[in-house]
Amino acid sequence: MKEIIEKTLQLIRKDLERTLTYQPNSIGITSLLYCPLKTEYKKQYPELKAESIAIDDGFLFENLFTPYLERILVGKTIKKEPEIYATINDTTISGHPDLIIEEENKITILEFKAPISIFLQNKEIELPEEEVIIDNNNIFKVSENYIEQAKIQKKIAQMFYNKPVESYIFIKSTAEIKRKKKKLLILKPIEEDITEEKLIELVEKFKNDKKPRYDWECNYCSFSKICELKNSNSP
Repeated sequence: MKEIIEKTLQLIRKDLERTLTYQPNSIGITSLLYCPLKTEYKKQYPELKAESIAIDDGFLFENLFTPYLERILVGKTIKKEPEIYATINDTTISGHPDLIIEEENKITILEFKAPISIFLQNKEIELPEEEVIIDNNNIFKVSENYIEQAKIQKKIAQMFYNKPVESYIFIKSTAEIKRKKKKLLILKPIEEDITEEKLIELVEKFKNDKKPRYDWECNYCSFSKICELKNSNSP
């Protein structure tokens, strides 16, 4: 039975696989936030793909919810993982928001995330008894990388569409609330977009500082076995 489950999992991953397009010589939004060597290794070793149940959960959440959103939003223009891009300081940055709702007077971005767990800022807080919790007041410790990614997407979308942009991170996760585990759906509004100065700083760091941004990156990287930097630092 284990072999059957494993083969089924591979079929699911094959169906969830997506091919994203990028502007020539552009930098992807997520590439700006993590180790820049991954971008180079992806081109050199396309067969080495990041696979995990945690990644599968994110894709499944997105693929489950999106068709029903389309049924609710009849008549509106909905784009799944469209390429958006903008040129800042002679560098083109490409992004692929999970979902864009395009209206005449605004753009709405929805980014799906399914982290294994999420934590409260204050463990004693009383959460509303609602199926979808809107986190306007930083109730939850949402990953700074999720927020930074969403801020960049918002900035790029404003430039690409030349319209006001609303942005949300839509999170499915589990939280411990007063010693009890609870499944939650959280809608996190992104009120700010990244400044152009900060974006330029990230671009320059991507170009000139070729090393991981976080200590934990190598442990989860699908290129760790062939990474020259990691292996040169190994004891």
